[in-house]
Amino acid sequence: MTKKNILIVEDDKDLRESWEMFFNNFGVDVHTVTNGMEAKEIINQYPLEIILTDIQMPLKDGYFVLEYAKSQRIDTKVWACSGQLFTKNVPENKYHFDKILTKPFDMLNVVEEIISITSENNANKT
Repeated sequence: MTKKNILIVEDDKDLRESWEMFFNNFGVDVHTVTNGMEAKEIINQYPLEIILTDIQMPLKDGYFVLEYAKSQRIDTKVWACSGQLFTKNVPENKYHFDKILTKPFDMLNVVEEIISITSENNANKT
């Protein structure tokens, strides 16, 4: 069975650590970074199944993470989580996140959904 790799891009330290704790309890390799520039490095290094990114962050934001992941033509789902979605004035169809989570949300439910998706993906690869 292939180990699941998930990337969390979140500038809030407490939230980032909470994500990491939840995913570690499910045996997932979770990579955490604080902004889109750091995310770019992880995207280049690991085969990721899901990227969970905040929208508003310093340096490079969640839109950058989405654009970069899609530009690499990798088969990775990109989920956005934010209290204020689509804060930029952009055409409605420009950003296609695979899922959008509006804060507040139940973190355990999200983690369980991601674990379910990654388990299905691994089953389909065998």
